[in-house]
Amino acid sequence: MLRYLKLYLAFVKHNVSRELQYRPDFFFTLVGRLIWFLLSIFFFSSIYGHTATINGWSLYQSLLLVGVFDLIETVMFTMFWMNFSRMPSYINEGELDFILIKPVDAQFFTSLYYFSLSFALSIISPLVLIGVSVIKLDLEIGLLQIVAFGAAMLLSMVIFYSLWFLTVISLFWLNKVYDIQELFVHIFAFMRYPTSIYEGAIRGVFTFIIPVIFTVLVPLQIIFRVLDVKSFLALFIIAIITFTIARIVWKIGIKHYSSASS
Repeated sequence: MLRYLKLYLAFVKHNVSRELQYRPDFFFTLVGRLIWFLLSIFFFSSIYGHTATINGWSLYQSLLLVGVFDLIETVMFTMFWMNFSRMPSYINEGELDFILIKPVDAQFFTSLYYFSLSFALSIISPLVLIGVSVIKLDLEIGLLQIVAFGAAMLLSMVIFYSLWFLTVISLFWLNKVYDIQELFVHIFAFMRYPTSIYEGAIRGVFTFIIPVIFTVLVPLQIIFRVLDVKSFLALFIIAIITFTIARIVWKIGIKHYSSASS
């Protein structure tokens, strides 16, 4: 474990140095993320300019949801976007051959080799929005809540990673699909909005088939002090199941890739 931590820190250092060499790209990515974040706030503010609540959600409750969503998304994009966007070339163009012979776990390498500094710095925006929303809602946040929130966010990110990873490694069987890494990102974007607006089959899909509702809802419930133990336990179990499935499918995909390239 310590070996992999040192290796990941080396990856981060290398990528930060590389990204700072291309400062215009770094700057425009950072500004783009900020503009997109501000547009999200403007969108919700415009809607609530005509009504006090939507399905029981006030403006700052919705903005708190946006803040939690964007916090998860920012961390995930920081760590995985650049990696998963390269998965098509790894699998379809044979670059995975060179990764498989490295003395490091191939899933670790393909998932974490790249790191985005511009995405990492944009984490300030959702943190500020969460803080402002908590103050405006007059919520009391204790140390236990902070610890529970951190644990729930970690589990949510494991689920996010696992489902996203499963999406991109489908390239072992779906050749020449180069933008598939964006598929799950667009699905996850539905969680930017209050979950109460989803009913019937759509809510069932996002709860049981693609379990993304828990990834934002549970951390939010912790802040609101309405979380029950069953929901947190469900989040924990889903995180273990999705990660295990992702690991198994990766192993199967590697065998499929090896036989296809032999």
